[in-house]
Parts: sequence; C-alpha cells; structure tokens
Amino acid sequence: MEIGYIYTFIISAMLLTSITLTTSKMVNSAEQAGVEFMLREEGNRLKSEIESYIRIVQSHPNSTYEQRFELHPTGLMLSYTLGLTPNQLYMNSTYHEAKVKRPIYNPYSIPMYGNISSHATSMYLLYSASDGTPGIDISSSSQLDPRYL
Repeated sequence: MEIGYIYTFIISAMLLTSITLTTSKMVNSAEQAGVEFMLREEGNRLKSEIESYIRIVQSHPNSTYEQRFELHPTGLMLSYTLGLTPNQLYMNSTYHEAKVKRPIYNPYSIPMYGNISSHATSMYLLYSASDGTPGIDISSSSQLDPRYL
C-alpha cells in the first residue's frame, strides 16, 4: 500500500520536471526569436544608413568625410557587436548568441573594415582618400580634428 504513494510521487516528479523543461525551452526559443528580430531591424536601419553614406562618398571620391550614426535611436537596449566588411554588416548579440548579417551594396568595393560594441551608443564612419587609397574606417569616437567639425 505504501509503495503506491512512492510510485505516485515519482511519476508526479517526472511529470513536473518534463513540463518545466518544456516550458523553459519554449520561453528561451521565444526570447531568441525576439532578439533576432530586434537585431534584424537594427541591422536593416544601419545597412540603409551605411549605403546612403557610401553613395555620398562615391560622389566625392577625393574628400575626407565623417558621419555619426546612433546605435540605439529607438531606445533598444540590446548589447551587440557590430562588424563591417566591404560587402557585409555583421551583428552578434551577447544575449542568446543571436547573429545577423546584412549584405551592403558597395558597387565600387570601397574597403570598409572594423568592429564596434553597441556600448559606444554612436558609430562614426570616416571616409578618407588622402593617401590615394580610399577606405572607410569605423570607430566609437570622431577621428577628425575637432576644430574642423
């Protein structure tokens, strides 16, 4: 008779454990999808702004031009690392290890390289062709002399 209570307890514990694990996996997958959605939206916005910047510097190839971009204009408080190559924008979240990449339209293949953390709140792109080789650098602070800004 007492063995029935033990079996009931064991079955109840196993059932409770499986329900808890299933629920936590569902919550984690929903959070993962939300983080990836936020990264995609932020990536699309930055991709558009970077492509606009590329069009500007292509129309003035022998200039030096710097532009500042907000990394959290809508109050998005997601921590991520942003990487830039000539044809791709990479965003890696530290939360749920979400990763997003966006292709960048760069018809003249202007060299672009750099990484920046979203903790910087702003991203600066500096185009320079002063040494004869055009390139775009990414940084968290202005690289131009403040007297000329």
